[in-house]
Amino acid sequence: MSDANSRGVYFNTQWRSFTGRSLEELLGERWLNDVHPEDREFCLAAFERAFEAREKFSLECRLRRHDGEYRYILHAGTPEFAEDGTVVGYINSAIDVTSQKMAV
Repeated sequence: MSDANSRGVYFNTQWRSFTGRSLEELLGERWLNDVHPEDREFCLAAFERAFEAREKFSLECRLRRHDGEYRYILHAGTPEFAEDGTVVGYINSAIDVTSQKMAV
């Protein structure tokens, strides 16, 4: 989960196991440290565009797994709105699509 400023505020057990990091190590924008250096700028820009537009997003990037291997991740997010219509954050999901990507 991300807050209204696109900073990570919660990471589930699967994400923490995948990256090998604790919740404290991932909070804020530190989760971007596990995104491949060549994908970070694109990933951050896509997040910022979606957050500014208050829209859903979907993107693919490489994420470092706990063993140091980069895997292709399909990352999607949906805004969460307060009753007054303001965005309070995003609910995000991530799926490892490396096998499908390599099969092409």
